[in-house]
Amino acid sequence: MRYLVTWKLLPVPPEMTKTALSLLKATETWIEKQKKAGFLIEAWQYTEGMGGVAIVEAKSNDALYLKLTSSPFSPFQQYCVTPLTDMKLAIDDGMKFYQKMIGKTKS
Repeated sequence: MRYLVTWKLLPVPPEMTKTALSLLKATETWIEKQKKAGFLIEAWQYTEGMGGVAIVEAKSNDALYLKLTSSPFSPFQQYCVTPLTDMKLAIDDGMKFYQKMIGKTKS
């Protein structure tokens, strides 16, 4: 299943700056590993710098949750997850729906 994952960065307490720096470096390595594994399809940081967006592939919601929380920087991120449906499937289904509305059925 594909998902759209957006996140915003949470404030880092000043006393945790050194820890956050090391977690951010570890996240860079984590991202490359997830790309190679096929989990992370695309990832982008918002230009304003306080969040980002990614397309990911996961077998289930639970697998996605576990993968996201394995990111080293996850303690400083808040996620929003949207499941995605294949566009061809959605268009085909929409066409069936509208054909029913006008009294036609696909042969």
